[in-house]
Amino acid sequence: MSPSLPFGGGISRYRAVVAAVFTALVVLWVAFVPLSPVAVALAAVSVVYFVANAFDSVRSHPLYDLASAAFVALLFALWYSISDADSAFLAALTVLAALGVVVEAYNYRHGTSHLRFDF
Repeated sequence: MSPSLPFGGGISRYRAVVAAVFTALVVLWVAFVPLSPVAVALAAVSVVYFVANAFDSVRSHPLYDLASAAFVALLFALWYSISDADSAFLAALTVLAALGVVVEAYNYRHGTSHLRFDF
């Protein structure tokens, strides 16, 4: 049986294991490293995203692509805000991710898949 096949309740085994390992690492990171509240928010948003992706019903929802693009934009914005250096690269990634949210909102509204990389 392939590890990516769903088991009980529409949960992908592979994604559930990855989410569990990621959550454990983030909990250790937050517990033992002094972090700013924004860094803790970054960690929490990432854990929620990984755990949610384990459920097939989340990934098959029509708003999944838009929510995923919004997560990436939020992730880069939070990362930029906690970055010590004045990073033009992170700012550019944040702007590009925000444009991705606009594209996905258009795709959702019109039922298209323009500018989407589907693998």
